[in-house]
Amino acid sequence: MAACYRRTAPLLIRTLDALHLASARVAGQTEAVASDGRLREAEVQGALQTIA
Repeated sequence: MAACYRRTAPLLIRTLDALHLASARVAGQTEAVASDGRLREAEVQGALQTIA
């Protein structure tokens, strides 16, 4: 989350995408699946490796 606040522009993601990312972080995952560009960008910013 700190990385999101350090960005100059806000990272706009949908609520369910935020839950997807938060669940992955809490579970200690290093990879996540993304089906759209907005979620892929959020995963990169959240230090998750994207599996598209």
